[in-house]
Amino acid sequence: MTTPPLDVITDLRVKWNAFSADYTEVFNKSISIQSARELHRHLDLDTATSVLEVGAGAGLGSLDALRYLESSGLGTKYILSDLSPSMLDLAKQNILASKCTIPIDVVEANAQDLKLPDASVDRYISTLVLQLVPDPNAMLRESHRVLGSGGVAGFVIWGQVEHTAFFRLLAAANDKLGVPSGFTSNYALGRDLPTLRAKLRTAGFSSACVWLYLAVAEKWEAEKYATLAGRLFPVDDEAFHLRRHTVLVELAAAWLATGQPIGMETYLVVAKK
Repeated sequence: MTTPPLDVITDLRVKWNAFSADYTEVFNKSISIQSARELHRHLDLDTATSVLEVGAGAGLGSLDALRYLESSGLGTKYILSDLSPSMLDLAKQNILASKCTIPIDVVEANAQDLKLPDASVDRYISTLVLQLVPDPNAMLRESHRVLGSGGVAGFVIWGQVEHTAFFRLLAAANDKLGVPSGFTSNYALGRDLPTLRAKLRTAGFSSACVWLYLAVAEKWEAEKYATLAGRLFPVDDEAFHLRRHTVLVELAAAWLATGQPIGMETYLVVAKK
């Protein structure tokens, strides 16, 4: 196992504690949950008994995965983990409200250094985390380690910038306004699929499938997209907010006029031990 520098993990924890409510309400509920649900369809969760979810956030995707375990009657353990205590507080509220019957452990966890025994689960789930951790290779090794023989791991990662209009348009608006666009590093894993597959093999997985899935944010109205993006990334400067909103509406209208939805392209990765 590889433990990343403490300050890096601390910074990530602070960031996601601060971002937890906005991310959940604006992005998770409307966009990332789409990719999570599609991933779950391909993990054979109806035959799973024990599941570990890493980077579960507020537990919205967990509720979808838990449906499979409840309906099959085979589920005996679900470990819902995240680096952010604020996210876990939201997850506890959502799980409690769901009245789920599967035993659930809600734990704080570092994806690169899991405090679980070897071969302790038969499914591993992680949505939009692998591209964010300091060392993706360490996360992949840990996912393989905690899976039992024949276990299945599922990941959602960012796709290509060209087809991820949700963030591409926001970056373009920032560029027009002379501020840093950000986001570029998050596309790294999806830019080179042969290398990603090699990383999975090096981590120990015997086989893996990778394919595209587009999570759609808006199909018709540029104004709705601009408002959503503004809620996800608010700014204190009201004048800048209004200028950015105007630019986003213009860019979104031009994109939608091509007949393409505004969304987030993702790759679904399913690997077998």
